[in-house]
Amino acid sequence: AYTVMGGLKAVVNTDILQALFILITLGFAFFSINFSNIAISNHQVSQNMESSSVPWITWLFMPLLFMFIEQDMGQRCFAAKKPKAISVSAISAGILLLVSASIAIYFGVLAKKLGIQALGNASILIESVKALTNPVVTTLFMAAIFMAVISTADSLLCSIGSNLSYDFLVSKKISAKKQVWISKMLTLITGLGSLGLVYIFDNVVTMLMLAYELSVCILFVPIIAALLSKNPSRIGAYLSMASGALGFGVFRFISVPIPKEVLTIFLSFIGYMIGRKIDIQRTYAKQIQED
Repeated sequence: AYTVMGGLKAVVNTDILQALFILITLGFAFFSINFSNIAISNHQVSQNMESSSVPWITWLFMPLLFMFIEQDMGQRCFAAKKPKAISVSAISAGILLLVSASIAIYFGVLAKKLGIQALGNASILIESVKALTNPVVTTLFMAAIFMAVISTADSLLCSIGSNLSYDFLVSKKISAKKQVWISKMLTLITGLGSLGLVYIFDNVVTMLMLAYELSVCILFVPIIAALLSKNPSRIGAYLSMASGALGFGVFRFISVPIPKEVLTIFLSFIGYMIGRKIDIQRTYAKQIQED
């Protein structure tokens, strides 16, 4: 609701409060660890997943590349008053993320070492916090995770609403007041639609990784090319997106010896280079005709 009514300003203000709560909770959980709550069992392990079975490319490589092209990150950068503010904020955020992730990883390492097990679809992180701290800390920790999810959701809702309203629907003939109303309605509809996806996917990590992979495979190459190239190719961008979408769909059903994400991005790059070659040939032919 606050994203629909307040836009980016509301998202930023709530993100500040959510980030403070998350950082305080992580610190509180770390200093509340009590090893006397559980007996050490060296012969048990918390998970049966082998390191070789972990989809490292999907879990690490895709979110990393997505960070370079995600709209909500761009919104925050463009909202800064000075370039220096962006640099300081990015460095500070990186340090805080490293510290926060280290605390979560520490709980995971302790879970493996102490033989803490997660039953069914339970989170091993939550089970570790529950076993090593107390119910109050566990409740706050779960609330912090929920806030982190909400923080991501409202940022994406705001960016999606902005894209749809300003890039596609808003024209000079529409008044500023109506533009704001359209943006609010689009954000509301997008939010309600995302709630419907909850009944399709039963694993939030799988859904997130699929979204990252889809965006990166289709948009990463043309966006980076547009930023780095002096004369980006329009045809190359179209072919790159088409090739990325084709690879994303085909490699869902065909097994390949190399990671499908890497192969799809390479296919997208090939599509861009072909389109760029076509653009160069057209420009050259046009110059010959003019001469």
